[in-house]
Amino acid sequence: MKEVLYILSGENDINQIKNLNNICFSLCPMVRNRKKLKILYPDPIKSYELASEKVLESQKIFNQIISLVNKSVKNKEKKFVTEILMPYLEVKISIYLYLKNILPKSNIYKLLIKSKWKNFYSLDSLIIGIEAKYSKEKGNIHNHLIQFTNYKYSFIKKFLSKFQVHLINQLINQKPFYLLSNNKSYFMPNIFLELRERKKNIIVFNESQKISIMFFILFKQIFSILFFKNRFINEFFILPILSEKKIKLKNHTIENRSIGLDYLSFLINDIERYINIYRGYKLYNYKLFKKCGNNQIQGVFHTNRFPNLNSLSFILYKLKQKQHLISHGTHTLQKLDKPSVISCESLAVGMIKSKVPNINIYSQSKFSDDYLTSQNLFFNKIKPINFKKNENINDSKYLNILSAGTVKQLGCRRHYFESSFEYIYSINKLANQLRKLDFKVKLILRIRDVNHEINARIKNEILNKFDDIIELSETKKISEDICKSDCLIALSSTTLEEAINHNIPSMSYGLSKYDHFSSYYSSNFQIPKNIKKYSKLRKVEKLLNKKFVYLNKSDLKRRNNIFDFIL
Repeated sequence: MKEVLYILSGENDINQIKNLNNICFSLCPMVRNRKKLKILYPDPIKSYELASEKVLESQKIFNQIISLVNKSVKNKEKKFVTEILMPYLEVKISIYLYLKNILPKSNIYKLLIKSKWKNFYSLDSLIIGIEAKYSKEKGNIHNHLIQFTNYKYSFIKKFLSKFQVHLINQLINQKPFYLLSNNKSYFMPNIFLELRERKKNIIVFNESQKISIMFFILFKQIFSILFFKNRFINEFFILPILSEKKIKLKNHTIENRSIGLDYLSFLINDIERYINIYRGYKLYNYKLFKKCGNNQIQGVFHTNRFPNLNSLSFILYKLKQKQHLISHGTHTLQKLDKPSVISCESLAVGMIKSKVPNINIYSQSKFSDDYLTSQNLFFNKIKPINFKKNENINDSKYLNILSAGTVKQLGCRRHYFESSFEYIYSINKLANQLRKLDFKVKLILRIRDVNHEINARIKNEILNKFDDIIELSETKKISEDICKSDCLIALSSTTLEEAINHNIPSMSYGLSKYDHFSSYYSSNFQIPKNIKKYSKLRKVEKLLNKKFVYLNKSDLKRRNNIFDFIL
């Protein structure tokens, strides 16, 4: 056990250490260590080996917490509360278990907060401190979650939210309209543009709670009311109405050694707030849209996974409005082991299925078809919304391999996603393996930045190490990279499915025991001999001891697009 351990949660934290004899533990990969301090890092092999075990631990804690919560909520609310808590608790518990596993024992932990090193005397208190620090910085996972547990709303925000109720009721006044969960990510921009082209009334959810943006949204609503009587395209925001009667869980303890009492108490307090915020969102959404007639609204969702959109979806159901949930992400059958089955369920909740009744579900791929069929859920098959015709005529002697990784901050969502340290280890191993091939290969890396963990500097350091084989993607759209590639490698990214939809072989590969395609290795899904660069693809399979999955064009045929159903 160490006496004092400095925790580096940002790559520049090291500059605040004056004593060169201090020992550091870094949550950031590849820190620039100009002072030559002793820096410890998470062991990616150890965390990978324990990942599936942590999924089982997380599920056990989740079930115990849900049993505790169910004692304090009404029967009719239980299934909805369970659904909104599932993604939230998966994030919180998986990060907690990951940090508890990787952090060395020490008598005193020091964490840099507001340019000063603050002492923590237990792992639980340190993890709570890390959460608090991360919640204050935009782009961090805890910053996203804090909006669902925050009770503090200024008088101005409350006033603006009340004013919006008045404006929305004037704006939508008996006009049919489309309500979109967003218009900036995934396939939603294409839906928005098509509806706009067809001169439909549109209102788009904006999750920002910045006062300046709220003002701007209201200004545009007023402008539409005054100058566009017959047609509108606007945004709206949601602010919860917090009731004085708040839920208090009857018990704050569970019997589980995997989670410390201090963190459990902290988590239960957050859960109470989370449920109360969810109820508050429902109250506000009802006020916004209660005057709408039956089927006046068509809600189009890419997800209803968290309280804001889930409550909106629930209120649309209560008000007898139409709504559509389009498969988001990639969903495959998982039967390999229990951690993978649990992961499959986690990926599906609010992304391809929901407890909210009367939602029309749409599947964009055979894999989603298979999952929904296994769940006995009715759904409509549609063509992939973001599909771009593959015009790859690249006859290069190189085999172009697109690696589209998905890294989750602080080891979030174990087993089916990699931590940054696991990802970097995996890419290094992959590049070294591909160097053994007897033909030329280009490995194109496409990965999103992750605050404090993956950035341009780190990607360039990987590039410099393997500049004979690795290139960094410079395209904006993933479809452009896919169409230039001969195959794609990723662990569980949406890009696996997108590549297959473009007739590009895909392989589930990473530093994990999870295999996204574990149910698809029969001869029906193997790469055909007439595929371009077949022999080279087979050599990659043998080298990595993994199979590519491929669907023929006949298997990809789908009759309808989403607009056949929502227009």
